[in-house]
Amino acid sequence: MSSTLPNGPKRRHACEEALKFEVFRIVDKACLVGWTRDEVLLAISDSADRALIDLTGDAPAPARFMDCPRAA
Repeated sequence: MSSTLPNGPKRRHACEEALKFEVFRIVDKACLVGWTRDEVLLAISDSADRALIDLTGDAPAPARFMDCPRAA
């Protein structure tokens, strides 16, 4: 998914960087109560997929956020 905002890929990367430590914190907290890192990251990915589908009203195939190529 490409952003149509100016400097879209750079903005997307900046957002990813801004969220990274919070995502790590969520993963670490979930691991402390018994979930594996893979389970948690897949759950986050699935949640992101659902949020994108809700946002766009569309479920293109494949509708996997984690499968989309990362913007350069």
